[in-house]
Amino acid sequence: FSPNKQLQNMTTIDKIAISGIRSYDPNTLVVLKFFKPLTIILGNNGCGKTTIVEALKYVCTGEPPPLSERGRTFVHDPNHCGINLVKAQVKVAFKTRDNKPIIVNSSMQLTQKRTKTEFKTIDGTIRMYDEQSGGEIALSHKCADMKKVVPELMGVSRSILENVIFCHQEDANWPLSEAKKLKEKFDEIFATSRWSKALSNINAYRKQLTARYKDLKIDLKVFESNKETASKVSEDLHATKQRIADYKAAQKNFSDKIAALRAKLGPLHAANEKLQSFDHRRIALERDLKHLKEAQKNAHQRMQCEYEETDEELEQFLVNHDKQIKEKQDELEKASARFTELDKQYRAKQQRISELHQKQGKIDQIMEDFKNKQNEVLRQLERMVQKYDLPHSSSLTIEALDELIPTIMDALKQKEASKESEMEQFQRQQRERDHKLEQELNECVTKKNKYDF
Repeated sequence: FSPNKQLQNMTTIDKIAISGIRSYDPNTLVVLKFFKPLTIILGNNGCGKTTIVEALKYVCTGEPPPLSERGRTFVHDPNHCGINLVKAQVKVAFKTRDNKPIIVNSSMQLTQKRTKTEFKTIDGTIRMYDEQSGGEIALSHKCADMKKVVPELMGVSRSILENVIFCHQEDANWPLSEAKKLKEKFDEIFATSRWSKALSNINAYRKQLTARYKDLKIDLKVFESNKETASKVSEDLHATKQRIADYKAAQKNFSDKIAALRAKLGPLHAANEKLQSFDHRRIALERDLKHLKEAQKNAHQRMQCEYEETDEELEQFLVNHDKQIKEKQDELEKASARFTELDKQYRAKQQRISELHQKQGKIDQIMEDFKNKQNEVLRQLERMVQKYDLPHSSSLTIEALDELIPTIMDALKQKEASKESEMEQFQRQQRERDHKLEQELNECVTKKNKYDF
């Protein structure tokens, strides 16, 4: 076992220079050199042994020692010097694992005011050797940056520097603290909190992606359902258009029949008028016959003398009179028979006209139902267009359905293709993120194994 060989793989501190810290004079820079592999510091109480460790911790971690009132008692008291401002400085020279020399300089000041003192940290500098130019590089950093840069250059985590290597004697009992605080300390030292946080972030992100994937699947099902509904609506629309065509053909057929019946109804009206004229004539003849009979009766009753004509002339008159009466009766019977026939025809035509009116009413009802169905189809189509934000004209009509249906189907296909493209893109991004997370997880595992080793 060779200590020098072991030290070659470790960061080693060579020197430290202190001024204005605790009991160290602010006007004098005290330089201490550390020996390998071990340096023992001896001295009386209050001579500054602990101050060396506190200065090393402050330079490496940026944290003032405990019970120092946030650095106000860490710097030399201005009242001891009789001045209002004391500037302090700590320089540390160390070599990294690669044996590169680095000098870290951290400056601070303490100002005495009327009622209190004010501690202020000045920006620090890091000087290192540049292999390309062969010269020295000086980098200025803020205090917050120094807390990160110096531990990275030394190759040791800030928690190990603060709690193990440069642990103050006031905080040396932290291994005996309560379980919760002890676990927090060990998590910081072994960097398990970052591991746990990374795993929790990965699980949370995976849950988020799973929820997003479920939402996209639900959206896909909704669009598939909408597609089926659109197909069904298209089929119903096609069937409705077929029924509309059938209704139009039936309407045309009924219109032709009504026109034919109206053409036949003209002669029937003429015959009806002629029958009514015969009826009026028959009534007039019957009335005349009645008047003649009454006149004959009255004349016979009033007859008081014999006629001057001979019997042959009277008989001939009677014969002619009877003949005329018979002729009138024959004409009356013929007119009555003709009237009966015409009345029968009239009643038949009236019944036919009533049937035609009933059929006309049914046709009007069918046309009304047809118009209502047309309006219902248009309303359903308009609701579907508004619901799925499909392209359409300002007014929807039955005549425009043939042109609108292909447009609607194309729009639905485009939406479906867009959602499928979005789904494929999301799955591809998810695979890339999973691959990236696996790489980060492998890197975390590698770093953890390295730290455990």
